[in-house]
Parts: sequence; C-alpha cells; structure tokens
Amino acid sequence: RALTPIRHPTLTLTLTLALTPTLTMAAQPKFDQGAFKDGQRDSRLSISGRAERKMKDELKDIALKKCDNFVKGFVECAKEQNLMVVFNCRKQLRAMNECCKSHTTDAKFEEYKAMRVAELEKLP
Repeated sequence: RALTPIRHPTLTLTLTLALTPTLTMAAQPKFDQGAFKDGQRDSRLSISGRAERKMKDELKDIALKKCDNFVKGFVECAKEQNLMVVFNCRKQLRAMNECCKSHTTDAKFEEYKAMRVAELEKLP
C-alpha cells in the first residue's frame, strides 16, 4: 500500500491505494518494438510526456480555482464534521468532484494544450 498526499491550499488529504499486479511474466503479451518506435517518433515531434503531465497539473490547478466555492463548502463541512466527514459531507464532495470533472475532461485538456502550444509558438 502506498500513501499519496493530495495538496490543496486549504485541504490536505491522504489516500490509501492498493496496488496489485495485473499480469505475470508468463502471461504478458509479446512486445511489438516497431509499433513502439513509430509512436515515440510522433511524440518527439510534438509534446513530451513530462510537459503533458505538467499541463495536466496546471489544468487541475485551474479547475480547483474555478471550483473554489465548492472546495470551500467541502472544507467547511469537513471541519465541522471531523471523523464523520465521510458520511455527512457526501453532498459537498459530489458537488466538488462534479465541478472538477467538468473542467478537466479530455476535450478541455486538448483545448488547453492547443492554447499552450500556440503560446509557445509565439515566443521568439
């Protein structure tokens, strides 16, 4: 089990994730190196994986700012309920999650990525 801290200016949570292996060495499919190389060549010409992850993190931060009123509502409920937060703050949690999901869809990410690429192309 691994503990993953989630950081937000007003809220810090720690989640416990259970990691289980999905395939054993004998059951793994055969790796096609040619297809892998072709896919990598395309990605080298566009945006690296590290840059894409950074953009996703930026988009999440933007979503949290846009959903600040929902986040604050959940934080206030959590402060009042202490250990009963799991049961008594479901409504606020759902509202916060729905807001964040609406701002971090794949379509929104592609729009954000296109905007960032356009900004980078304008630089001298």
